[in-house]
Amino acid sequence: MSAKTLGQLIAVRRKERGITQTQLADKLGINQSRISQYENGEKVPHQYMEHLAQILDIRPEDFVAHIAELFTATEAAILRDPFLSRKEQDALLSAYGHLTGRTSFERASSYRSLGEHWEESRTKKETE
Repeated sequence: MSAKTLGQLIAVRRKERGITQTQLADKLGINQSRISQYENGEKVPHQYMEHLAQILDIRPEDFVAHIAELFTATEAAILRDPFLSRKEQDALLSAYGHLTGRTSFERASSYRSLGEHWEESRTKKETE
């Protein structure tokens, strides 16, 4: 089964590992209904992405690809602009979020932290 959305990716990997929503929620220290919301695409697990990637053995690059789908074209352009500093990106995403009512800044932070974690893990493996 292929996952088309972030929620589907979480559900597929959870089921492949024989983990119930309740068991996953317990590992994350949250309510089972929150897992259901993640899997149904009602909420995005910003603060739990790294932990979910570890528990469900999701390669960070797969997670990042699904997270990137959550961004609008404007948000993605801001994040990919090589001439903007991180501080400038954050300011633009924050302003965009205020104008549109979206939580761009929060998603960008999750996206970056997961990407940085993946990069650190990859670098560490290459040096071992």
